[in-house]
Parts: sequence; C-alpha cells; structure tokens
Amino acid sequence: MLSAVKIAAKTLGIALSTITLAACGTSVSEVADDNQAPVGNATPAASATQSNPDGEVVAMKAIEDIEHIGNTLAIRTQGKLLLGGIENKDFQQAHSVDLDSSCGDLTAAKDAFISACGDEVKIISPEGQVDTKKLEHPATVAVQTSDGTLITGDDQQAEIWIYRQGEDPKSVGVEKTTDQMIVVENGDSPDAVVRINREYSIIQDVHWQDNKQGPILRVGSGVGQIAAGTKGVLLASDTVGDQLALYSAEEIIRLHQTIPTPDSPWAVAWDKKHQQAWTIATAENKVMVYSPQSGTLELQREANAVADATSLVVLDNGVAVAGSSSGAGLQIL
Repeated sequence: MLSAVKIAAKTLGIALSTITLAACGTSVSEVADDNQAPVGNATPAASATQSNPDGEVVAMKAIEDIEHIGNTLAIRTQGKLLLGGIENKDFQQAHSVDLDSSCGDLTAAKDAFISACGDEVKIISPEGQVDTKKLEHPATVAVQTSDGTLITGDDQQAEIWIYRQGEDPKSVGVEKTTDQMIVVENGDSPDAVVRINREYSIIQDVHWQDNKQGPILRVGSGVGQIAAGTKGVLLASDTVGDQLALYSAEEIIRLHQTIPTPDSPWAVAWDKKHQQAWTIATAENKVMVYSPQSGTLELQREANAVADATSLVVLDNGVAVAGSSSGAGLQIL
C-alpha cells in the first residue's frame, strides 16, 4: 500500500486530498522486477462480429490514431493527417498534411501535433503548417512540454533524449524501451512526462527537468494505452487484465485506483469538461465511462462502439470521438 497523495482535488471536484492509494481490483502498483514479468505484449483484441455502434458513424478508411487540441481533431489515416472539427455530428476537414506510415505515435502538445519520424520530428500546427526538427538520435516517439522542450524515445533503445531550446540534447537511461509517451498537465507545477513499455507492462515517469528517470510501476498483466488528464491525472488500460487504472503524477507516479472493465480495454481518454475517464473494450465493442467524483471510479454510462475502435479522444466540449482501425468509420458520441 502506498502513502497518501493529493490527486488534483480541484480538477476532479472531489475530496481526494488524502486518499490512501489502496488498489481496488487487481493491484498494479508493484515496483517492476525483471523476475516477475507479467504476460505483457498487449495488443487490441479483434472486435466481435456485430457492433451496432451508438451515436453517429462517419465513413472513413482505417484510422491509425486520433489526437486533439481543444476542439481540433487530428485523424491519422492512409499516410495523411486530417485536421478539422466536429460540426452537426460530422467531421469537417479543414486541412490535410502528409504523415508517412514510418512516423511514430501521434501526440498532442499545447499548440501542435507531434510525431517522431526516425531522424526528425514533425511539429504540425492545427492550421496544417509543418515544422521539421532534425534529431541527433533516432526516435519512434516524441512529446513536447508546455515550455517547448522536446523529449524523444525509441522502441529499440532504453534511453530518452531531452532537447531544450538552445542546448545540446541530454540523454536519460530508462527502464526498457519506450512504446508510448505522454505529457500530463500539472497545474502550477512543471508538466509530468510518462512513458510505457508494453513487453514488460511497465509505466514510468521521467523527471525531465532533472535529466533523471522516475519510479517504475507494473500495470496489471499487460498495459495497452495511456492518456493524459489534467492536474497530474492520467489513465492506463490493462488490456490483458481487463481493467482501467487511474494514476497521479504530480511529483512521482502513483496509482490511485483500478476498476474492472469488459474484455480487452485498449483506447483510453480523459473528458476534461465532465472530469470522467473513458475506455473502449474492443473484444466486446463497449465504450465505458467512469467518474471519480465519489472518490472511487464509478460507471456512469456505456455504449456500443464501432468495430475495432483503437483510437479515442474526448474534445474540450465533451464530444467523444473514436476511430476504427479496420475501416468501420469514425464514431461520434
């Protein structure tokens, strides 16, 4: 059992200021140990034959990823990044830019979308302007903090690189390679940076201002995706263990709670407007929405998801958007 921690009480609208971090459901809080490897290597389960999705579904080819800045959507499909918004329950495209399939995971910064492309990083504005930054070290993932610092990782090397403006990049050794990395807004404190490794199902924060790695935790049996909330809050799906985890990363990463989900949760997203946690369990095509306002995660609603919904965001206006990786369309809830 971990010590008490303040977990963004103002943002969550709940009295979590001194909650003891006791795991509810399967514990995901053990310090990582190479001798206790979980199942790991999580991948999204193929969807059931019938999905009967709720909301509106917009026809679209296979969607690789979705991110958002405010109410601006970035949809990655077929070597393009489509930029636009949701109007009248439809996607209204405003811009399109090329984004090669060799480029890595798409992330959202304060005012740009970021993607690592080997020896360079693409920095794409919501208006479709592309700035390319050359890297001294190859990368498959990249994020940008609110002060403009670029942090890159690689799925082949247990190392990240920190590129501060006007300085030589700094190397930080981390635990295992990096499959996904996010920036978590942290109120008046510096942004938190959190990364995962799926093979060993570990989550780790990066003390990027000090050029150091942070603590390492297990995520159940097989971590799928992570997503940033606000005030240091973030979500993680345990795809193999069928649960959703709520963490805080205000100073160091700590687990707050887990809750069981339908089979094979993958995509996760935080609803800033309603302060709710979303996930989609692809094996059952189920969208699940949970609220932490009582101090523990409680189910608020569920819906039918589009088939193979492996991407999910909730816009600042509360509209949720899911993308099918098999070409079943863009779902608007």
